[in-house]
Amino acid sequence: MMKPRRKWDSVRAGGDPAGGKPDVLKQRGVARVRRALLWVLSLLLVLQAFPAPAEEVSGTRVMVVTDLHYMAPSLYEGSGLFLRSIAAADSKMSHDSPELLQALMEEARHQRPDVLLLTGDLTFYGEKLSHQELAAAMGQLWDEGIPVYVLPGNHDINSPYARYFDGEDWGYTENVTPAEFREIWARCLPPAEAVSTMSYTIRLNDRVWIAMADVCVYEQSFEVYGFYGEDQQNWLTPMLREAREAGVTVISVTHQSLIPHTDTRVNSYSIYNREYMLADLRAGGVTLNLSGHIHTQHTVSQDGLTDVATGALSVHPHSYGMVTVGADGVPVYRREQLCDEHLPEGFRAESEAFFSAGTVSRVDAELQTLGVPDAERAAMVAFYRRMHVALFSDSVDPTDPAWLEDPALPLWRTLAPDTDSGRRVRSVFGE
Repeated sequence: MMKPRRKWDSVRAGGDPAGGKPDVLKQRGVARVRRALLWVLSLLLVLQAFPAPAEEVSGTRVMVVTDLHYMAPSLYEGSGLFLRSIAAADSKMSHDSPELLQALMEEARHQRPDVLLLTGDLTFYGEKLSHQELAAAMGQLWDEGIPVYVLPGNHDINSPYARYFDGEDWGYTENVTPAEFREIWARCLPPAEAVSTMSYTIRLNDRVWIAMADVCVYEQSFEVYGFYGEDQQNWLTPMLREAREAGVTVISVTHQSLIPHTDTRVNSYSIYNREYMLADLRAGGVTLNLSGHIHTQHTVSQDGLTDVATGALSVHPHSYGMVTVGADGVPVYRREQLCDEHLPEGFRAESEAFFSAGTVSRVDAELQTLGVPDAERAAMVAFYRRMHVALFSDSVDPTDPAWLEDPALPLWRTLAPDTDSGRRVRSVFGE
């Protein structure tokens, strides 16, 4: 038995449900409905092909990126030596520098922040050509209405390690002096307010200022640590006084950490005489400092001041930060990561595999040197790899039983406590 035709079926067929003559008005109405449905469907398909626009957020929005470690492709293309060297170090994806740079630019266009900050280690090791290419790309964002400001990192100026790679050979390439850095980055670097450094203030609006504090050491020597000197203090303290009197929120920015994030290599990762800068910032009412340098995403607070180390953009999972300052003047930070839609297909999986393989190789070699037996070594390496991946996305909970009850944790504490990797494990989970 045929199912009785429904009223909607009759209208779609162009007939009167009561069996009369076709209703022209209804036909026209149905046609309009069908055209509207097709238009909506087409729009949905188009929208699915692109990431959703940045969420509308009231207040001032600051996008912070650190440790891009960009390297001009002509300095390494086709070199297996270069690929092996970064895999053996810390698994930066500098061999895909153009792809990461393009993704960063797309991310900035997507977010449309009030300002984009690049907070040091802009280049792989201070190659002049790398600086020139990256500065030109940031100039394009300026042209599109996205202000970009930079700080140098310990890799960027007077680097003795600026090199090129050609197959299995390498050689030295031109680096940059402080004066050349200023010239190349002139568009993203206002005149310095501290005589011997590149420290300056970004007065975004009448509510939010950013103190870009250059604490890197590069004038007389090339150092990894940061240093807060008299010139920086003579710039910072009166500016903070002025901001406080005007009711302005100040966010400070450094490359090295203002507060240590780990018990390992404290003087390499942080500002050497940080207690003086901490005192000045607290006196000035600063509650948030943005740093980088350690490559790991991590947050630490001390006496009312929080230091957020944003993860290196060059390392999986390719993090950056977004800071929002609302009407209450309180800066709120959240971690973001590059959208898959802005990266080449398969890039994220390749990046995680490269990061994990480098971690496993380094830790396994370290434990083999100690003569750790095969079974214990395999368990310890697997534990460290999982911990390391989680650390870089700031997702390790040191109180989680899944970590604390893992049989490999006591192995680390007893068999390799004083290795670099062992100290990292202890700094996360304690003794």
